[in-house]
Amino acid sequence: TIEYPEDITATEGNKEVTVSFMDPHLNVKQTTTVVISVVENPNAIKHQGYAVDASGMKTTYLVGDTLDFTGVKLIEKFTNGGADVEITDLSGIAYDDDETITATTGSKQIPVTYNGENAGVITITVKNPAITSIVLSTEGVQTEHNRGDVPTFDGLKAVITYENGNRRE
Repeated sequence: TIEYPEDITATEGNKEVTVSFMDPHLNVKQTTTVVISVVENPNAIKHQGYAVDASGMKTTYLVGDTLDFTGVKLIEKFTNGGADVEITDLSGIAYDDDETITATTGSKQIPVTYNGENAGVITITVKNPAITSIVLSTEGVQTEHNRGDVPTFDGLKAVITYENGNRRE
């Protein structure tokens, strides 16, 4: 019989294998140990790391928008010519996105990890919303004046509408 743990080659190092047999001449069980050395296979394809692919997600936001990570892909990379693999179970992905990341304009980087391992960054751009319309309201403004009066424009209002639908008076 040869006895050794199931996972004997799971880690590198010297491992003991117990070899025993029944000696038919002496009718005695003979036992010895053999030490084997487990080394890393230099040709083995191994995990090298992860890379985030944000090409399928929205990366331009307006000030105050909520981030949307829909469309993010995660790729596992391997050594020795192993083909990259897309990870479909993203339950281990984490985005280090401060809640206020879209509070100010500019280019922002969001670190990404997968199961605690660095997977790169997602770069987003935050911009001010463009104005789509300005409407002046003269309702309530005195439009008739006597000669010599200084006209006032009390009550004149401008309503500005932005591309995100927000309005400001």
